[in-house]
Amino acid sequence: MTDNPNDLKKRIEEAKARDEQSDKSQQGSANAVPKGAGMAMRAATDLVSGLIVGGFLGYTLDRWLDTKPWFMIIMFFVGFIAGFVNIYKWQTGQGAQIGFKEQKKTEQQDSVDNTEE
Repeated sequence: MTDNPNDLKKRIEEAKARDEQSDKSQQGSANAVPKGAGMAMRAATDLVSGLIVGGFLGYTLDRWLDTKPWFMIIMFFVGFIAGFVNIYKWQTGQGAQIGFKEQKKTEQQDSVDNTEE
């Protein structure tokens, strides 16, 4: 707490100026899409596309094997599950990678690894 009161006043004024500047930049983009809207659209698209593909495959199998509602019902639920799996993989950062995600090592882990050798 050795700050000069004038220095503190200067820092407060700078913070207020930055806050006002960010408010002005946000007002200019009033028609812009909110940040979470893109994520919500991707999640909805993944879910709906899974349902559509599953339903189409089920309908096709039903027509081919003449088993009217059964494959469509089953594949509809499989598509639903596949949509949620896609959303989960996207949210956890797995993407299209196969296997486990590589973890970043911290400096502490590196020092432990080096001492074991």
